[in-house]
Amino acid sequence: GTGQIINLTRSGFDDSRPRFSSDGSLVYWITDREGSRNLDQDSTTVDVFGLFLNQKAWDRFQLSKEDFALLKEREEKSKQEAEKGKEKEKEAKAVEPIVIDWKGLEDRKVRLTVHPAALADMALSRDGEKLFYLAKFDKGFDLWSCNLRTKETKQVTKLEAKQAALERAEDGKSLFVLADGKLSKVDPESGKREN
Repeated sequence: GTGQIINLTRSGFDDSRPRFSSDGSLVYWITDREGSRNLDQDSTTVDVFGLFLNQKAWDRFQLSKEDFALLKEREEKSKQEAEKGKEKEKEAKAVEPIVIDWKGLEDRKVRLTVHPAALADMALSRDGEKLFYLAKFDKGFDLWSCNLRTKETKQVTKLEAKQAALERAEDGKSLFVLADGKLSKVDPESGKREN
């Protein structure tokens, strides 16, 4: 592009591995902003932070669990009524462009993880409601999840990997984990792994 370069994080800390949510309204990354440090000033723990690119996405994120359930119910009802009134289109619809609200952008930054840790990788669920990440607390990296609305955090599956990477399946129903050179498919809800 030809536009002006804009620093989104404005943190002064080490920010790395930026990614977009599926709908493009959120940029999230790993940062040592809140992490602990060794005496030599290298960060030992990091967090995942996110920045909502428009006010609409930010307002949706701020809804309580109950208000969000009501919103989803209304959206589903509207969708069903729209389908009744017209034939389903077979052609794929064009993706809506993301409009960035530059005003107040720095006020829409949020810490997505609830605890700093040594992180290997991360992925956001397709609907943007859960963050999956590989965190090391004991022997090695394990797969964790955090519900971004309720902040409920739990271990999905124990890996104890020395090295690990994570990727979400396109349909969002599975996670692919590369742990110490072994590839596994993980069900994000049950934690069941298969090689």
